[in-house]
Amino acid sequence: MRPARFGRKVVRWFLGAVVVTLAAGFILLACEKDTPTEADEQAPAVQVTYPPSNTSVGGIILITAQATDNESVERVEFYINEELKIASQQEPYQYSWETLILENGSKHTIVAKAYDPSGNMGTSEEVSVVVNNEINDPPLATILVPEDSTSFALGEPVQFTGEGRDALGTTLRNDQLSWFSDQDGYLGTGGNLLRNNLSADWHTITLVATDDRDLSGSDSVEVFVSTEAELIQITFDASDAEYPCWSPDGTRLVYASNQSGNQDLWIVSVAGGAPTQLTADLSYDFDPDWLGNEILFTSLRSGNADIWKISELGGEAEQITDHTGWDTGPAWSPDGQQIVYSSQRGGGPQVLWVQPAAGGQGEQLTTQSGFEPDWYSGDVAFRAGDMNIYITSLVGTTPVQITWDQARDMNPSWSPDGNALVFTSDRSGNEDIWIWSFGGGRLTQLTFHSGRDYHPAWSPDGQWIAFSSDRNGTVDLWMMQVP
Repeated sequence: MRPARFGRKVVRWFLGAVVVTLAAGFILLACEKDTPTEADEQAPAVQVTYPPSNTSVGGIILITAQATDNESVERVEFYINEELKIASQQEPYQYSWETLILENGSKHTIVAKAYDPSGNMGTSEEVSVVVNNEINDPPLATILVPEDSTSFALGEPVQFTGEGRDALGTTLRNDQLSWFSDQDGYLGTGGNLLRNNLSADWHTITLVATDDRDLSGSDSVEVFVSTEAELIQITFDASDAEYPCWSPDGTRLVYASNQSGNQDLWIVSVAGGAPTQLTADLSYDFDPDWLGNEILFTSLRSGNADIWKISELGGEAEQITDHTGWDTGPAWSPDGQQIVYSSQRGGGPQVLWVQPAAGGQGEQLTTQSGFEPDWYSGDVAFRAGDMNIYITSLVGTTPVQITWDQARDMNPSWSPDGNALVFTSDRSGNEDIWIWSFGGGRLTQLTFHSGRDYHPAWSPDGQWIAFSSDRNGTVDLWMMQVP
């Protein structure tokens, strides 16, 4: 009998385990069912990409739209005069509209609506068109690549991509698309063209689209083809020569270097020769700015980053700021009466401060983060925390953003006439020297080397730009003529 009782115990234990397991499963399912999920309330973004609003259309028009969503786009509906025509469920979202049956001169509205799987709907802006099946409008030419104001190195292949549509919306053939340069003339034919022999200069690139009626339309962009100017190497001591700044007469450069085993300030003639050591402190000296016979710089010699100044002849350095917050990157005002610098003394991010050059109470200039200021007339250029270049006025106006890019733009330096800024940017995929010209808003790449080119400084006569570079394997000072 004992084996039988033992068997019944095993059965009861097994059945109990099954019940417990099933109960745990039901509890888990209930918990999962009761767990709230965040509802998607974001509507898709949609726009009608063709035809443009306030234009004439005729024949069979291919209406196109673009739609995006944080999850996915389920469908795009096309409405003409508020009447649903089609629901397009995959890209490309388009609808062929027959206008030949419509009255010439009749006005119509086009709207696209995009839906996501959660039922959210986005609506495009309304496009207004007039039917005209006796159209004499020229075709529409569109340059897709390159973008306006793009820079290329001499000999670098340049891709040209464009398209053309006639007034009825029909895509033109490759032999109906021609490319031209105002410098080099005819470039070639087709929707895609590759050229690597553009001359060094600014080019106005024009795409001409010609339809079957021999009507033409065009689109243009400007591109810059640069041949890197001949460079002159200034220092050869392989000692991390950085932060170059010109003497007022344009014959020398002051810079920071660890040539002595510690980062100090040195002065070198741009005509060549051995550099002369200016400071000799066990701490770090850097960020020099030269005006008259005095040089401002940042130093850690007080145990904290503060602003100091020293005669170009050397001697005893004089401390200008003394604060527990870091003060860096000083720049003289043009008249030498004030200085501007980046400071953390407010307890938050580093912002720009201005104060008398002789010392005294400082005044906060910006509320947004600010670094590497450079002063011209009544304006200060600086690099903000978002790695773009800004300009602020000393009267406290809101800073004006100069560069807009996902890349890092830094180290701005004014041209002597205030018409341009030279700065460092990695927008090409590498740190190079660029110029922003205020006249026309042109952006020009000056260096194209695979090494780092940074800390540019414009000479007082506007003819040269000095910068630091590791293009030879060590960081030295170089200079190039401004094109």
